Amino acid sequence: MIFKKVYKFFFKNKRRTILTIATVLFLLLIILAINSFLSVKAAKTNLLLAKDIVDQVDHNPNFYESTKSRNVAKLQLENALKLSQSAEASLTGSFGLNTFKYLPYLNTQVNGIDSLSIDVNKTISSVYNLLIQFDSLDTSNGLSGHQIPVTKLISLSNLLKGTLNTFYTLKAPSAGLISQLAHERNHFNSLITKADTELYNAVNTLNTVVAFCGQDKPQTYLIVGENNSEMRDQGTPLSFALMTIYKGNFTITKPTTIANLTLKEPINFQLPQGTQAVFGELQPTQLWQSTNATANFNLTGQIMSKMYQQATGTPIDGVIALDVVTLAKLLTLTGPVNIPTIPTTITSSNLETIVLHDLYNSVPANDQQFRRDEVANIAVAVLNKLSNNSNANVVTLAKDLAEETKGRHLLIWTKNTSEENVINFDGFGGNPSYKDANRTFHLAVENATATKMDYYITVSADYNIQLTESGTAVVNTAVTITNNAPVNAKPSYQLGPDYINSFAPGEYVGRAEFWGPNNSEQLSSVEESGLRLNEVDFKVYAGHSVTVNMQTIIPNAIQDSTLNLRFVPQPRMTPDTLKVTISAPNFIIKGGSVSSQLNWNQTENLTWNLKRKTN
Repeated sequence: MIFKKVYKFFFKNKRRTILTIATVLFLLLIILAINSFLSVKAAKTNLLLAKDIVDQVDHNPNFYESTKSRNVAKLQLENALKLSQSAEASLTGSFGLNTFKYLPYLNTQVNGIDSLSIDVNKTISSVYNLLIQFDSLDTSNGLSGHQIPVTKLISLSNLLKGTLNTFYTLKAPSAGLISQLAHERNHFNSLITKADTELYNAVNTLNTVVAFCGQDKPQTYLIVGENNSEMRDQGTPLSFALMTIYKGNFTITKPTTIANLTLKEPINFQLPQGTQAVFGELQPTQLWQSTNATANFNLTGQIMSKMYQQATGTPIDGVIALDVVTLAKLLTLTGPVNIPTIPTTITSSNLETIVLHDLYNSVPANDQQFRRDEVANIAVAVLNKLSNNSNANVVTLAKDLAEETKGRHLLIWTKNTSEENVINFDGFGGNPSYKDANRTFHLAVENATATKMDYYITVSADYNIQLTESGTAVVNTAVTITNNAPVNAKPSYQLGPDYINSFAPGEYVGRAEFWGPNNSEQLSSVEESGLRLNEVDFKVYAGHSVTVNMQTIIPNAIQDSTLNLRFVPQPRMTPDTLKVTISAPNFIIKGGSVSSQLNWNQTENLTWNLKRKTN
């Protein structure tokens, strides 16, 4: 009976009942939506704050160099971690979002939000844990006892591998997500992909360093000291030492003059055709001072290795070339050194003047063997102090040496092909065409005399780029060489003349070597070092300047509405000045400076985003 009454009431008041239910459901939906909105808003606010903190840590490359700086980074990451955990709690604790998980389509969005928050939290946690574990490696004792800490490098490699494995699991698809959420997921995926690449490259680098340090078998390397006051593409080889290393333990023989390795005949080595055409007359396979006229240290290393073996009968596993600029950088870590025969304490700030100027002028021209020995003794003092008395942080040392490779002041070649590939990828190999050969320029001003005048020479390179309507880049390069040597000076070992190419004191006779992209057109150029090369002879007297010019044409220079050009420097004592100007009357330049002037102490990658003008 009662069911009958209910039945009649329901159908009698059907519209009112449905409206009531609908109203309740609507209000409930509004409440759920408001709760979800507030939860997502709170999570987004915390995640954005966490992202800002992580960005601050990421953009501070020095945070890993000392315990103090890492502690600061850890505190920052702890705050970021708390924020990301609060964001995750806001989402998982939301009754609105949890309810929507039971509804089709909406459950995909909610799960997408949860997944993104959890992955962000895992990322920050991984970086934080990496920092904590890094502290346990204790990298603060330099190269104490002539020992490179190979076991610590292996441990660090394993730590990075663990983080890499974690990151591999964090990328998730964005299919089915609303546009804004899909955008955020794709952005996170791209950041993780970038981090994956960087971690993978770091692991490869560490593994290569470990192998280079003789972890599996003893290695022998020729260390060549290069002279920045007599430039070829790099400084002229001046002294050498031999380093043997096994499981990180290394010994270095006393450096001595490269003249002790003089060859009576060339090595059996076939130069590339372009190298032979331009530099063959300098006898680079017999004369040490000509081995690095080429821009490609991969080739130079091979030649030096074979020359050393022919001179001594001893095979070697690789070549390490460093110049006076690198020694000065090492002195910033070791502190000053003293040499008994030099009255002045040698520091990072006066080394270049002492080695590249003062020693030339204080020693008679016919007694330069003494000067060569002094340079060798300075190198020994620096390396010994670095190994025995210095508390230089290994990470700081590695960072500083990496900085020198950017300016090509420190270059490495190894006969192991896989290691050589990693070395080139990391910029230690000195092959200018290893990356982006179709867009790479390189310039070298080389001394064509037996004088040591590059101490006084400064170089300014002005690249003027004109883009045609068809997208061809016409690059006019003007190189100005300024000779700052004293005017009316007396003849000397440093200033000359050598009475072969120069005939007045302070007269600088040289060759400007213009390397352009390998797909470019440079009139009468040859293929050399993977690029196109032209050589222009010049001379400039003391107190004067001279400008030499070259034109390069790059067809189809614009790719995907972008012009990318790469400029590889010469490792001079005083870095060249690089000027780059672009003119594109048929295009709107949306990115990149129209005119730039840079201190050319590292490889510069310049990019311009272009949009064709419409009439």
